[in-house]
Amino acid sequence: MPINREVQITASTDLIWYTCYDKFFCAKLDVPLDYSKPDGTRIGVPMIKYPATSKPYKGMVLHNPGGPGAPGTEVLPDIVAYGEVEIGIGSNYDFVSWDPRGIGHSTPVANCSLSSNITGSKYPRRRSLDKLYGPTHKVADFDDQLPEIQQVGRECYDSIGDSNEAGVHMSTTTVVRDIVAELEDPHLLNFWGISYGTVIGQVFASMFPDRVGRMALDGVVDMDSWTTVGTAFNDTSLASTDDAFSVFFHYCHFAGPDQCEFYTGSTPHDIFLRFETLVLNLNATYATEQSWSNATNIDNLLKELTYELFMETYSAIYRFPNLDKILVHVEQFLPKLNASNLLELSSVLPLNVSQNAPESVWLLAVLCSEQKDKLQNVSLHDLGPQLQDLQAQSFLGGEGAFMTPIVCANWPIVSNDIYSGPFGGETKNPILFIGNTLDPITPHINAQKASQIFTSAQLLTIEGVGHSLGSTNNTCGFSKLKTFFQTGSLPEKTNYCPLEAGPWGIVLDGPLNKTEPLQLIYRPPYPVKPSNGSSSGNNTNQNVSRQDA
Repeated sequence: MPINREVQITASTDLIWYTCYDKFFCAKLDVPLDYSKPDGTRIGVPMIKYPATSKPYKGMVLHNPGGPGAPGTEVLPDIVAYGEVEIGIGSNYDFVSWDPRGIGHSTPVANCSLSSNITGSKYPRRRSLDKLYGPTHKVADFDDQLPEIQQVGRECYDSIGDSNEAGVHMSTTTVVRDIVAELEDPHLLNFWGISYGTVIGQVFASMFPDRVGRMALDGVVDMDSWTTVGTAFNDTSLASTDDAFSVFFHYCHFAGPDQCEFYTGSTPHDIFLRFETLVLNLNATYATEQSWSNATNIDNLLKELTYELFMETYSAIYRFPNLDKILVHVEQFLPKLNASNLLELSSVLPLNVSQNAPESVWLLAVLCSEQKDKLQNVSLHDLGPQLQDLQAQSFLGGEGAFMTPIVCANWPIVSNDIYSGPFGGETKNPILFIGNTLDPITPHINAQKASQIFTSAQLLTIEGVGHSLGSTNNTCGFSKLKTFFQTGSLPEKTNYCPLEAGPWGIVLDGPLNKTEPLQLIYRPPYPVKPSNGSSSGNNTNQNVSRQDA
């Protein structure tokens, strides 16, 4: 939800709140573009507030939804609508978010004037079953994407790379300085950060430990990976990705053929084998060697499918019940895969989605500008070992994650304000770190590590699949989060929330990573859907064939 265009807000150093919409207030904070030049150019950082509706009033909780690149002024109203403010922090706080500098409705905004010929690349955003695997690519296979990536870097540098433009001044460190400017001395920061928001939180807590109030960091990014490796992805970042996806086979099995169209056989492993057959048939390398004219279509479909499946794991409860339909549609097109029917698949699988939306540029402007010289001018060949490491971590997410170092190696804008550590230590108040057991992009091990380097911090473990607490709808987790914000009390010995209802409303016994088979505890009484023949399992041997049309 964008800020109401009819509300004319003047940036000010003291926050002046204006009514916007029916129940929100908006403001714009005036801060220096460059904190090393406080008397230089000034910029405007837009903010939005959902005011407290009950007493006793407890102040403000600042929220960052992640990204990097997510405009908080658009996300916060949705969080309010979903009811997460009441169940997560309580109605007696002002709930506030903002568009970090260069993003959303901030001024100036980091929008590159990209040429129309740039289509965009994908910038990412223990098991009782066998390990996922399928056709993969060599580093040389990414050569054809380099010219466009390099062009994006050049054009963004020309648009936002000057010292008086936003691009140089979008680092997490500079954003943290903006947060300090929002606080009235000696107020403490109450903060709820998700995903990239945990980077902001950890940088703030390390730079200004005496100003940490009640801080909850959920879906935790590893700061060593963020600052040292030179990319957001390290040798553990995708550790849970394929495991998170594999849970789909269990939920599909217990949902049954009436609800899950990809159901087959009599066990979750039978569904896994059906998926494995589908993926192994998308072997573009073999198709190229055989001079099939549809080799490129096969390759494109594999890339788009793995990327989409990776994204489906972010919110399994909501997206797994649609995943079965995607897999069935792809399976049905396998025997005669050509450019025409590949286009038809776009109704269920978003193929060739342009990534030139502002959000993609904002992600790069933050992520890549913080890499200093770690990736500047690194060749594609030099990145080969990193591709292999990422592929070894995850079949679904490895190659998509590899796009980040490729793009950052060709991003010429470097921030001049970067805090590189040390991270951790003693804070004014203890931090609550939250981690799901099967988070596809910020694995549980990250939250474990962070909770150990900050003195007196505690880890709250949520048994579930998805990215951050909100993706699990775990009532236990939200209850403990609310208690933390209301009282400051950590969960202590009750810092584990067991598995609750998952996709299709199904409740399994958990934990999800146990070696013995998962057992069904509850299955909602679904209305029986008429069979359309797609769930019989008879499609498991469909093969991609040569197409010369």
